[in-house]
Amino acid sequence: MLKKNGRLRLWRNGFFLAIGLALVLFILSAVFSMTLQWEPLLVFGSATGVFALFVGAYVLLSFRLSASDATVVDRGLGEQIADAFRGIDAPAAYFSEEGKLSFANEAFFYALQHNDIAVGSRLDKLLPTTYEELSALSYGEQKILSVGDRLYTASVSRSSDKHISGIFVLLKDVTEFTRIKKLLHAERTVVAYVLIDNIEEVMQFVQERFNKCASAVEDCLKEWVVSMGGVLRSYERDRFVVMFDVEHLEEEIANRFSVLDKVREVRVGDGMSVTISMGVANVTGSLADREAAALLALDLALQRGGDQVVYRSDTDTQFFGGKTKALYKRANVRSRVIAGEIASLVGRADNVLIMGHRFGDYDSFGASVGMARLCMFFGAKVNIVVNFSDVNIRDCIQRMQENEEYRNVFIDGSEGMDRIRPDTLAIVVDVNNLDNVEYPSIVRNVKNLVIVDHHRKTADFTVNPRVTYIETFASSASELVSEILEQSISAKTLLRDEAEMLLSGILLDTKQFTRNTGTRTFAAALYLRGEGANPAETNELFKSEVSEVVKEAKFHSNVHIYRDTLAITVCEDEGDPSYRVVAAKAADKLLLVRNVEASFTLVRIDNRVHISARSAGRVNVQLILEKLNGGGHFDVAGAQVGEKTTFEVVEMLKNAIDDYFENDADRLDENEEFMDGR
Repeated sequence: MLKKNGRLRLWRNGFFLAIGLALVLFILSAVFSMTLQWEPLLVFGSATGVFALFVGAYVLLSFRLSASDATVVDRGLGEQIADAFRGIDAPAAYFSEEGKLSFANEAFFYALQHNDIAVGSRLDKLLPTTYEELSALSYGEQKILSVGDRLYTASVSRSSDKHISGIFVLLKDVTEFTRIKKLLHAERTVVAYVLIDNIEEVMQFVQERFNKCASAVEDCLKEWVVSMGGVLRSYERDRFVVMFDVEHLEEEIANRFSVLDKVREVRVGDGMSVTISMGVANVTGSLADREAAALLALDLALQRGGDQVVYRSDTDTQFFGGKTKALYKRANVRSRVIAGEIASLVGRADNVLIMGHRFGDYDSFGASVGMARLCMFFGAKVNIVVNFSDVNIRDCIQRMQENEEYRNVFIDGSEGMDRIRPDTLAIVVDVNNLDNVEYPSIVRNVKNLVIVDHHRKTADFTVNPRVTYIETFASSASELVSEILEQSISAKTLLRDEAEMLLSGILLDTKQFTRNTGTRTFAAALYLRGEGANPAETNELFKSEVSEVVKEAKFHSNVHIYRDTLAITVCEDEGDPSYRVVAAKAADKLLLVRNVEASFTLVRIDNRVHISARSAGRVNVQLILEKLNGGGHFDVAGAQVGEKTTFEVVEMLKNAIDDYFENDADRLDENEEFMDGR
């Protein structure tokens, strides 16, 4: 029932005023009768007429005021609270702790467009929410409500009156604001940078065929951009900038940027496909902010091996493509440039700290030793930070410490922290995720950082490096370091043990030159052989103990073939740290089984399930294990999963494999056969 609170208040006040006025008129009539000798009946009648005229005017005024101030009010609600809310133009209401309406102003009544609003109406019958949801809102927090064809934000405050317990609800109409916001968002410009990955290889062909190929790629990009109503501009022969409205972005994400596949259909020479890398950005800020973010995304795409799109938003970074191996590059021009930049940083540093990844292997150790030789050559104080309890590299450390120059070079993490100075240079090898280095605290506390790696980049850097040298086409970090040494130091400068450590890193990651090997890999090995590396001595590092053979047998006795071509095996026993190497060896051996395209070995170590993955070249195990927060290369990858049982991780792995084959799988086409070095 609709109450008229203003009318009640006016009637009450008018009643007392009328009584007072009647009393005054009675006294005046008596005085005038005695002093002026007026007839009492005439005086009383006149006073009564004036009184009646006043009461009529007051009643008329009360009805006018109450009609213009319609509210729903509970008589038990304080008048001061009702008066305060009555003056608010926005829809306002008060609900008791039982969730029942006690007060609502006229704007609230109009906003809800209800004809049956009454004291005691339940909140959930009036608004698309509940009393509990609104009362749970903290100070300053708002909830969006859809009422009819309008949108409102509801803000809530609690009553501080000890006699009243409930919530005050204030609605704000944001319908038009939301519409304009959506319109502006739809018209936001997305910036993308596009680069032809293998322009150097395409340029090997005659100019006519190169021009035809470049024109075909540009036609693909133009068709793609025109379909979105965007703009495409070429600023170099192999680089483009693209701008389009954000409303087309969701469709591109849903299609996983199908333009990658269209460009890959362009072939040159004997059938080599052309690939592109793209950085796309849709971040908050100005157009310049999105342009800078797109450049960073393109750089990340190149560091991950190219042939992919990296999309950066305010909340995350997504990867699309990356289905093929990184194209092998013949030219080593960049290694000469990087060598000069690192030499300059080493020359200015107080001291240098070098480290690889956790659970080191021959590649990370060999690359660390190679970078130490570079620093020694330029006269810098250098230390290699290692974990002395790591069984995988313990023998390597002991062998290097037999050399006088390396007797005091190896230190642990705590000593490494003590040696940090204002101009300390940290060099990280064989890893680019700084959370996975041997001692992340050291990296976070140095000002100058250099990264040399051959793995695909999976995340943004937590510390901005001065030099980043990530070449995913390289077989190993040791190959990259060997090239840097060849460009930087004099011939016959390497110790024989240093050369053999670097060679062991190359042999490890190429599986004795049988995988991921190009001409630059053999060139690096030739350089190391010339510096004194003995392949026979190096091969001694790869011989297994009898205990390792027994451990490896635990994997081979429990092999399961999944999807006809994938071998998955689990070590049922809890493993010690040495099982990491054993698992990797077991994964390599499984590739020798007929019809096995990829292998996955799992073992639990220190309450974490470790996965080693290997591919024969047709399944991208790196993309599979990225779904489990792992990473690596197209054909060599790894991951660690905590807080799960081994059985649960196997199921997670199978789901990742299924998702890969349903969404990401792209069997290597002919262009893989034309990678240099095959």
